[in-house]
Amino acid sequence: MTTSDEITKNCYVCNKASTHAKIMSTNTFGSPDLDTRPPEMERSTISMWVQICPSCGYSSSNISEVNEKALEVIYTDSYQKQFKSPEFPKLANAFLCFSLIQKTIVNIQKQDGIVFMRHGHAMMLIMRPVHRNVE
Repeated sequence: MTTSDEITKNCYVCNKASTHAKIMSTNTFGSPDLDTRPPEMERSTISMWVQICPSCGYSSSNISEVNEKALEVIYTDSYQKQFKSPEFPKLANAFLCFSLIQKTIVNIQKQDGIVFMRHGHAMMLIMRPVHRNVE
């Protein structure tokens, strides 16, 4: 069973407080998919993998942690355009913004590639059409 709690954090960039869901516990049954997507129940925690500050748009796995490289990215036009984009759901924008920051601070190596792949899977799950049975 997955449990979560609401926590309040101050953003590293703008110091504004905001509330975020935090995974307290989860489990997995089975193996990850070949494309590294985690099995359920962990897969259902996707909305808690990334936090985004509603004030300045800073996106991170923990918005209260210091990340000086993020300061170089979040005030750029391209980042703010993505943060405010009406073309994507809010969660998708959070992952896309996080990826923009990560892209500038890491060389994509094996582990970093897995992080980006997980964000790609998150995007697929967020953006896929809802299929309904019609009787």
